[in-house]
Amino acid sequence: MAGIAEIFHDYLMGFKFATLRVSVISNVTVQPYGFADTFEKLVQQLTQLVR
Repeated sequence: MAGIAEIFHDYLMGFKFATLRVSVISNVTVQPYGFADTFEKLVQQLTQLVR
């Protein structure tokens, strides 16, 4: 999945995300997503354990 994660990251860079209006909890960190780390958190879900 590590190779796919890089491809997925590049794919996500083609999107513009708006600021979240509700809290979304990351299944990797069990913390709310921050706007600055949204892309990274989505990519991490492919290779990290779900908590």
